[in-house]
Amino acid sequence: MLVVLPLFQNLHLEHEVAVRECAVDLMVSLCFHCNSKHCTGLLDILEKIMERPFNLDHGDIVNIPSEEELGDVVKCTNGLIRLFTVKMYQLPSLHAVQIYKTLVRHANLHYEKPIYFEFAFSTKLAVFDFILNITADGTVVL
Repeated sequence: MLVVLPLFQNLHLEHEVAVRECAVDLMVSLCFHCNSKHCTGLLDILEKIMERPFNLDHGDIVNIPSEEELGDVVKCTNGLIRLFTVKMYQLPSLHAVQIYKTLVRHANLHYEKPIYFEFAFSTKLAVFDFILNITADGTVVL
């Protein structure tokens, strides 16, 4: 873990989508088996990946990403949803709370900056589906 965190710290700045996708897969799989403070660090990096498309503007120029350029965000969204279904039953609960906040923040960003996902809104739908499927008795039906 001590090698992975510094290596992926600036992953959200990587230009290659394939590299970001592979790194997201690796970090999500590491989070499944990690219950230490390092999991929080990995979740922070995944949160940066989720917010990456909304931070691409350069003043007057708006860069609207294509569906292919958002492959890492889609993988990250689906991975975080799967991860939440496991982490909500494990201690520390901080990990599940952080995942939930990341997903809700991503859905909110869709409304704050709607132009970025005008043609690619599958992640927003996945987050809403996830939220609507969480029931008060603690079961998740996905």
